[in-house]
Amino acid sequence: MTDPHHPIFARLYDPVMQPAERTVLAEHRRYLVDGISGSVLDLGAGTGAMFPYFRETMADGAAVTLSAIEPDPHMRRQAVKQARDLGLEI
Repeated sequence: MTDPHHPIFARLYDPVMQPAERTVLAEHRRYLVDGISGSVLDLGAGTGAMFPYFRETMADGAAVTLSAIEPDPHMRRQAVKQARDLGLEI
């Protein structure tokens, strides 16, 4: 297999990670975007888990131009939907 694609992993990632996202990862993700500005590349964006935190930072006035790369087409599809749902131009 030369192309990265994991439809089952992509489908399960968000539901499985939800408890960790709420408890452990939320604070860490906020820390990662604190004070961020300029051109930002989210490399390996997955399903777009960082997107809400980028949006929070932008809503607080940070000037951020966000680009994202995700090689897995199934995870990328979810990231695109996440960006649209959040009103982000990525």
